[in-house]
Amino acid sequence: MIDKRTKRTAAEQRMAVQVARATKRVAQLQARQLFHELREAAQEKEAARRSGTRLRLEIGSLVQAVVPDWGLAEVAGALIDGRARASHSPTVRVAYLRHGEGYLAQGRRSGSVQSGIAGPKPVDRDRGSAETIEGTDASDEAAAATLAAAMGSHDSGTDTRQPE
Repeated sequence: MIDKRTKRTAAEQRMAVQVARATKRVAQLQARQLFHELREAAQEKEAARRSGTRLRLEIGSLVQAVVPDWGLAEVAGALIDGRARASHSPTVRVAYLRHGEGYLAQGRRSGSVQSGIAGPKPVDRDRGSAETIEGTDASDEAAAATLAAAMGSHDSGTDTRQPE
């Protein structure tokens, strides 16, 4: 004869084993899920760090390509001045954007752009630099006129735009 008490104990033991297995599976699943979340967060953080580093390198390369002979103080002064002008008028910022896009596109067409950075202007060995005596080429003069028009109307109160 089988004692009812023994059956209950065996059933309880089987149930306890099943509960222990289920608990272990749930704990493993939660640990795996936490591990994946932590790994994704670390990957996102690393991608953001790389993106910031890449941007700083691109900005540095761009500054060196555009004004290779300027010192840090001159570059900082130009940036501060540009920021001050752009903060007063949204049209100035748009003009800066268009001028920069044009410069970068021109560099890409001439093949002097690597990783989205415009390189120095090409040098013609017979004539010297590709720049004019005033220090700008024709596309820079047109962009400078656009910038002067946008900034001139704000800074001096007069319209310095040239008739078209």
